[in-house]
Amino acid sequence: YRLMLESLLGISLEGDKLRVASCLPESWENVTVRYRYRNTTYDITIAQTPGAAGKTEIKLDGVVQAGNTIPLVDDRGNHKAEVVITNARRTTPLSL
Repeated sequence: YRLMLESLLGISLEGDKLRVASCLPESWENVTVRYRYRNTTYDITIAQTPGAAGKTEIKLDGVVQAGNTIPLVDDRGNHKAEVVITNARRTTPLSL
């Protein structure tokens, strides 16, 4: 589980945050992960889109987050995180 989450998807737990440094295979348009933090569920979608390499945008419940992290809270709720990574090697448009 940790191998897939950390090495392939680039998601790692750092205290009360998830750091996203995704390295998805070029052929993958997107992937969805359900992550449980204590009693709270996070549905995380990581998508790749063509563009200047190295840019990552993260939205949590529709709000853009600073940096490459998803803040975690144990509020017993359900949250939705969207991560969009631009990839210069990707040449086909992404549709979600």
